[in-house]
Amino acid sequence: MKQLTLQYLLEFIPDIKNIKNYSSTIINNISMDSRKIQKGDLFVAYQGIRTDGHQFISDAIRNGAAVIIGEKDIVLQSNVPYIQVGNARKSLSRIAAVYYDFPALTIPKVIGVTGSKGKTTTVHMLADIFSYAGYKVGFISTLGVFDGNDEFETDVHTTTPDALSIQRYLWLMMKNEVDIAIIETSSHALSQYRVHDCYFDTAIITNIEPEHLDYHSCLEDYVFSKTKLFDYLTKTAKIKGKTTISVLNGDDDWISVFQNFSADATVIYSQENEGDFKASSISSRAGRPVYLLSYPGGRERVYLNVFGTFNIYNSLAAISAAFSHGIAMDKILTAIANFSGITGRFVSVDVGQPYKVFIDYAHTPNSLRKLLQSAKNLQSNVSPEGKLLLLFGLSGGRDKNKRILMGKIAATYADKVVVTSVDWYPEEHASNIIEEISRGIIQTGTLIEGRNFWKIIDRLEAINYIINLADKNDIVLIVGKGHEHTLTINGNIVPWDEKAAVTNALLARLNSN
Repeated sequence: MKQLTLQYLLEFIPDIKNIKNYSSTIINNISMDSRKIQKGDLFVAYQGIRTDGHQFISDAIRNGAAVIIGEKDIVLQSNVPYIQVGNARKSLSRIAAVYYDFPALTIPKVIGVTGSKGKTTTVHMLADIFSYAGYKVGFISTLGVFDGNDEFETDVHTTTPDALSIQRYLWLMMKNEVDIAIIETSSHALSQYRVHDCYFDTAIITNIEPEHLDYHSCLEDYVFSKTKLFDYLTKTAKIKGKTTISVLNGDDDWISVFQNFSADATVIYSQENEGDFKASSISSRAGRPVYLLSYPGGRERVYLNVFGTFNIYNSLAAISAAFSHGIAMDKILTAIANFSGITGRFVSVDVGQPYKVFIDYAHTPNSLRKLLQSAKNLQSNVSPEGKLLLLFGLSGGRDKNKRILMGKIAATYADKVVVTSVDWYPEEHASNIIEEISRGIIQTGTLIEGRNFWKIIDRLEAINYIINLADKNDIVLIVGKGHEHTLTINGNIVPWDEKAAVTNALLARLNSN
């Protein structure tokens, strides 16, 4: 991290359109929040999803901003330098990288993981593999940040933090001399240039499913945003001179799109089609997947320590990437066998109750379907007489088209369903979201409200209700919040611990018997 002058910074900022009130000003810090600006700081203004940062330029100047960067051609009522750029988000990424001394260029390897589902699990599987193999690893994921020494949360409900935070976390990793940085990379992050200056050596795609279509104009636009991660490999090869690796899902319908982007090595993993790393002869041990892995070095049996057949793909992606980086297969398989999962993903909650309870984050149609299918498969191994109970809901302000579909999926697989709230805002009451989900349930004709289907707005009340419905040998899925530590109720953010809420409900029932 270095002290910057505006003169020096201008050498790096892309697509400058205009400079007003230029002076060789010293820049102390950088912010996109006018409320956090202090004397000598640089304020970056851009059009956000809900607000326009340009509206707060005057506030930033009052708070002491020394330089303003924005996209609009405006006249400041001040002599503060104003730099007009074509894309302020892209400029923010570059400015942050300069400010933190381009940490991604110093870190030996930077791996990006994108896709619709499985990103978080794949990141943490990879981190465990590299750590077991003796590398010092840092990561940025939905669950938080590990800078090589300490782990902490980002306090944001986003998969990938903003560009300024990303560069700060990479700077901490650089200071801690990590060998490998692994970054979970969302479509929003890619389209908003949050990871534009991360210089990825390896790009991994888990899969493509329709998601975030409330933000992306169409599925093709969503896919295009994902391809940017692979396009970055070419820039990395030129600047870092590093070998680049592309890791692709051979069973995904969009694989040909990602194959168009060059890398020094392209590795394909699969279950159904041909691939360099292929899973076959799939079975289970105590409900956990087991499969035969065929890879360039031979064949090995893979034992997973996590529930859910969907984790086969996650493990294949992690194994493919790790092996391509020279990690011995015996170390990879040992690390995979010891990987016990991540917070909020098919996590078991057990206080001695005679039925199984799991917490999961599933919030898309396909993730819910796969979760329910895995739970059904597990139930068949436990007791065919048991029932599958599901509690779930959806957030407000997200893709509304999936509500009815997810209601249908819930009613197709679950024997009993409680629909509740997740996060909701003043723009749309939770009851409306629940009603739209319920329309899908009703349309299937398989569940009847009041008999095996209920609507309960209050999430804590809903959790207690479904726990009290469970019988011996049942499986209960509590879905929608997973790892998150806050709950938004009518726009008000309150602390929330899903596992604690479920645990307390289980203990209350046990103690009442």
